[in-house]
Amino acid sequence: MIRKQITDITPDDIRTLCSERWLEDEQMDFKESIPHKDGEGKDPWRDQHVIRDYGRDQLLATLVAFANSYGGDLIIGIRERQGIQPGQAETVAPIAACADAANRLGQMARACIDPPLPNAHIRAVPFSDDGIRCGHIENFTVAHSPTSSR
Repeated sequence: MIRKQITDITPDDIRTLCSERWLEDEQMDFKESIPHKDGEGKDPWRDQHVIRDYGRDQLLATLVAFANSYGGDLIIGIRERQGIQPGQAETVAPIAACADAANRLGQMARACIDPPLPNAHIRAVPFSDDGIRCGHIENFTVAHSPTSSR
């Protein structure tokens, strides 16, 4: 987990995470982009600013897993080294309109996780025109589960 408040994370922190080749673990997950099933070379977020149900469900499942354990950080916009398990940060892969994507993920988390996650913090970390999204979840004592969208 990143040992900073989410509001204090800078682009340099994200670059350092990549240059130091951080590994995924039970408190850290990297995504290069918002998950989708639209095929190679297609990206519904990049092309249309749409988060499809599959992407929503994948991201919220990660947030719920963090909430039901020790907490953690989900960082969208990190390319992982190929063939390495667990995943290892390789380079920054900024996503388009990251502030909008962060807002939408926050809305989805509030609408689709029961009970709600009061300590879910989701923030865009801008890199020029595009950026990275970070989600930080603190651990909870109540079991949470994703629900269908309301």
